[in-house]
Amino acid sequence: MTHPTETRGGRLSSSSFSTPAKRLLRALGVTAFLLPTLAFAQYSSPVRDVENPAHSPLRLVFTITVPDGATSASNPFAATIPMGKRMVVEYVSITCAIAAVFNVDVATLDITTFDPNSGANDAMPVTKSVANAGGVNRYFASQRVRLYADGVPGPNMGGAVALTGGAPGPVVCSYVVSGYTVNTP
Repeated sequence: MTHPTETRGGRLSSSSFSTPAKRLLRALGVTAFLLPTLAFAQYSSPVRDVENPAHSPLRLVFTITVPDGATSASNPFAATIPMGKRMVVEYVSITCAIAAVFNVDVATLDITTFDPNSGANDAMPVTKSVANAGGVNRYFASQRVRLYADGVPGPNMGGAVALTGGAPGPVVCSYVVSGYTVNTP
């Protein structure tokens, strides 16, 4: 029998540790690996994001109709935000349709926020699709944005549509705006 610290050829003797001792060493190794995770898990504290107050989701849907023969139209009263709130618009999607036979296209689609501190007018890039089987051209604009408007008396958001020629009958454009509102101090 050899002593547990005796070596043969630079290595510990395989008979130096008994099978129960090997099991105990393995169990201690696994425990040492898992113990920090288990110990800290019970003391973790919930995280509170104090920089971002609670958001209230916002989804607005409105239309702008270009009357027969007109080249543009707007809707400055599309949304009014209550006093003490701030509207944050994150995404805008606009869709229009015009019969292809009239050779009139949508030139610009705009979204506007009215705020004495940060009013903005953003022209959205317009994409024209191929006329469908019914002979209707569809125009699309969608974009991630970051627009703000504080609740003040009067309108807070609107939109505008401009065509390349006179409207061949009413042209209806649908706006979908999404984002959130937060309380202002």
